[in-house]
Amino acid sequence: MLDKTQLASAQKLYVNGDYAAAIEAYEALDDATNPYLMINMANAYYKAGDYGKAAAKYYQAKRHIPRDADLNNNLGMLLDELKLNQPAMLGFGYMTVFEAFVFLLIANLLFVFRRKIVSKTALRYLLIVLFVFSLVNFIFIANNQVMKEHAVLVAASQARSGNGEEFPELFELMPGQIVDLVGHDSHWSELMVNGKRGWLADSRLEKI
Repeated sequence: MLDKTQLASAQKLYVNGDYAAAIEAYEALDDATNPYLMINMANAYYKAGDYGKAAAKYYQAKRHIPRDADLNNNLGMLLDELKLNQPAMLGFGYMTVFEAFVFLLIANLLFVFRRKIVSKTALRYLLIVLFVFSLVNFIFIANNQVMKEHAVLVAASQARSGNGEEFPELFELMPGQIVDLVGHDSHWSELMVNGKRGWLADSRLEKI
């Protein structure tokens, strides 16, 4: 349960421009899944100049409220400032997994009972198309939100060819950049981005 007194204290620190203290106060609040708290934290990180952490918190919030106007506006401005040409979220931009499942369930019921619901053949075909679309939509969103792991770079880094600082550098990664996680070993994650594969220390990443 979100402590309103602690939240008000964190908000006051933010308004007063003490962003480091506000971040600490937000982080101490015991409600990690509250998307609006994540947005507040992201705003504080942004004001503090920690753009990688800000991006990570915005993306985490989008798992819960993907169509929130303020969230998408703030994230869009941040991506513009970072000069990152990437989608607002891979499969997260318009619907959650739960919403996609409900949409599929409704479309399935309409498909099963289409002969009782509508009499015209054209409308029946339309319900079939709706069912197929909702099925593909659910598979796409579930694949991106559940089956795949994503992370955001919290600081500029060089991907390496193996899981350690002794391995050669391969390519540069920018703060706020989204990567796909494909493996893990000894506090290092194997990642893919734009068709390139490399390794990065876990401390440079935040899962979303």
